[in-house]
Amino acid sequence: MATKGKYTQRDIILDSIVDGVFTVDREWKITSFNRAAEKITGITRAEALGQRCCDVFRASICETACALK
Repeated sequence: MATKGKYTQRDIILDSIVDGVFTVDREWKITSFNRAAEKITGITRAEALGQRCCDVFRASICETACALK
């Protein structure tokens, strides 16, 4: 996970992808969030990291038809 001002190799690779990409842990908390995801959602990486994906995206499918399950 990226920390303030420090990016891992994973972050650099994910940021090179033009599609929005995020990863979650077993508790559905966002562990990475690339630049494209920031642009698409309008949510910054700092805001997203550590939050449950359903709390960040607030999509109607999150609780009933999660695309990640």
